[in-house]
Amino acid sequence: MTIIERKKVDVGTGVEPVAGAVSAPSGHRVRVRGARKRYGAVEALAGIDLDIEVGKFMVLLGPSGSGKTTLLRGIAGIERFDAGTVHFGDNPISGGQKHAPAERRDLSMVFQDYALWPHLTVEQNVGYALRRRRLDSHTRRKLVNETLERVGLDAKLESYPGELSGGQQQRVALARALVARPALLLFDEPLSNLDADLRERLRVEIATLTRESGATALYITHDQSEAFALADEIGVLRAGLLEQRGTPEDIFRSPATQFVARFTGIAGSFVGRAVGDRDGYFRVRVGDHELSCRAAAGVTPGSLVDLLIRPTASSLGERLGDQPAQIPGTVVDIAFRGRGYEHVIESAYGQLTSVFDTHPWARGSACAIRIDPDGCIAYPQP
Repeated sequence: MTIIERKKVDVGTGVEPVAGAVSAPSGHRVRVRGARKRYGAVEALAGIDLDIEVGKFMVLLGPSGSGKTTLLRGIAGIERFDAGTVHFGDNPISGGQKHAPAERRDLSMVFQDYALWPHLTVEQNVGYALRRRRLDSHTRRKLVNETLERVGLDAKLESYPGELSGGQQQRVALARALVARPALLLFDEPLSNLDADLRERLRVEIATLTRESGATALYITHDQSEAFALADEIGVLRAGLLEQRGTPEDIFRSPATQFVARFTGIAGSFVGRAVGDRDGYFRVRVGDHELSCRAAAGVTPGSLVDLLIRPTASSLGERLGDQPAQIPGTVVDIAFRGRGYEHVIESAYGQLTSVFDTHPWARGSACAIRIDPDGCIAYPQP
């Protein structure tokens, strides 16, 4: 897709131009049904249903090739699905013979590579998004200035994109998306080109300004920490299918599948045999040790399981004989993380990373790994 094509999406401002000052919309209610898309032999989308309620911030999380970009582009109108429908509220946007062009969908898009006009100033780039609004020059300039002030760039009105840092360019792109106050904001991995400090600052700005605007938001990323920080709801995609959707808390505490658990962060895994329920938890035998955990669907007594352990579920203690609920291990590496230390621990059953303690343990020292059953989930082995 060319820069010109992307501009159409980034500055889309709705079906009906608005006279006078622009007022904040309530946001689109997005409904996708049966979305399918193939590129030759590759099935990018395999029949996805997705709902985003008015004003909600939805994040699509998944690895490269999972279909998240294809789904976003289909909702934006850049791509046409091979099958399936898209509705904004009760209005059909895409499906069958219907395909509203991107610029008629009342949406704006923020791209990973900024997609700014290099020959236009900051003020002109942001003002370009208002070209379809019937606004007088004074009102247009006022909206542009106010929006640039909100993203901290009111002193850069006359600068060109090439004179700005990457973070400043992305703020211009964000201002351009916000200035026309669209009903839907789409974000295509907008922070992936920035360094860690800038990513965190811009993440906060995106979350705050988007929610203030009242727009519905759809954001795609492969970074699980970014997804958890931003989302009202997360949809986890895998191989063109929606593996799970829910609040960040639901996804983290109750991942439906091993893929979701692994992709959203584990310290490591053990192989064990399910024993049965006890005291509200499932018991799993791992070698000579028995651990309490939560069990996913399909785990039955006597079955072999993969025991997946969240980083927050593991902690370190002194070795106290052969207590069944503690796994003996050896510290093989340590990293200082500001608030404390993350350790890599080798045990007879596998390695755990990101085992936290407020004090450093010396490399090579013996320890016991304590496992919190709430952050330990057993899944049937494939």
